[in-house]
Order: sequence, then C-alpha cells, then structure tokens
Amino acid sequence: MSRNTIRTGRGRPPILVVLAGLIVLAGCATLSGLAALREVAFDLDRVSEVRIAGINVENKRSWSDLSAYDVTRLGVAVLAKDVPLEAVVHVRGENPQSNEVDARLTEMEWELFLEDRKTLEGRLDQDYVFPPGTPVDIPIRVRTDLADVFSDGSANDLFNLALALADQGGEPVEVRLDARPTIETSLGRIRYPSTITLRKMVGGTAGAPGGSR
Repeated sequence: MSRNTIRTGRGRPPILVVLAGLIVLAGCATLSGLAALREVAFDLDRVSEVRIAGINVENKRSWSDLSAYDVTRLGVAVLAKDVPLEAVVHVRGENPQSNEVDARLTEMEWELFLEDRKTLEGRLDQDYVFPPGTPVDIPIRVRTDLADVFSDGSANDLFNLALALADQGGEPVEVRLDARPTIETSLGRIRYPSTITLRKMVGGTAGAPGGSR
C-alpha cells in the first residue's frame, strides 16, 4: 500500500458529512426561532404615564380639571411652539401555549403615528423572552414635541389629545406603531423580514383593542 494513501476509520463519517449535518441542525434552529417569533401575537395594549408640557393628565377628565397654573403653562408652551409630550407605549406579546419554544426578541425598530401623523421613531435595545403561554409587556418610553406634529392645534386641542392617549376622555384617537423586530438565533441576530403594524383606538368611548396586520 502506498504511504500516500489516506485511510479513514470504518463507520466514521467524513468531515464534510459532519459539517453538513451541523449546518442543517443550525438551519433548523434558525427556522424554529423565526417560527417562534411569527407565532408571538403582538398587540398595542395601552398608553400610560402621559404628560403634556409637564402636566400629568392621568388624573384629569376634562379641561375644567386643570388649575389656573396648568392652563397658563400649557398656553405658554403652545405660544412658544414647544409642547413636550411624554408617555409610555405598552406593546403586549404572547407566545401561544402550544408553541414548545421560547421566542427571544433582542431589538425592535419602531415608528409611532398619531392619527396617521408620524410622531416619533426609535429603536428598542433590550432582550425580551416570550415563554409559551405567558403574556409579556414591552414598554416603550416616548418623548416628542406635539407642536411639531400638530402645529395647527390649540392648547385645548392638544390637551384633549393627551387625555385621549391616557384613555381619560377626549375625542377618540388612533395610535399606530410600525415595528420591525430582531430575534436571536443559533446563527446570530436575524431581522424580522417585514414590518408589523399595531393599531389601537384610545380616548372617548373607543377603547377597542388593536392588533397586528
């Protein structure tokens, strides 16, 4: 037998076969991760901690609940075209009980719309794990200037908008969140292939739950 002949142990799979098997397993894990994220039902749950020009509106029901100081402060903010709105938008994610794997969200790009007007965009950089059958709250803290978005709004209009966001009254307002999640898989981070749209009507007597499309 030639000394240049390479021998392999009987029954031992060639290295290429082993590598191919590992790639297939990794691919299956990736598909499983993607499938798990697709199974998660996302909803725009609620908006909390709403403040306009520094005024907490969650204990208010109408313009008449504002103190003279608050009315003056809001009026000055509108005249100065600097009306900060602060709030926390809560997204609810639930992995079905029938799903046997956790879904792990590692990042989410998002755009917030109020009445179809783009209000803010950002990126959530925090891990969230969705165990099967357990709802998970994803709070997104937002801050924007309503004077930039609703430049034609009076102090009363903008206050009523804030009331609606807090679901404390006002005219119904549609809140929309366009989100694009990223998940962690065995092959690294994979960005969700398409945007999910979450909608919710808040304020007035709306209160209808939103959903993803």
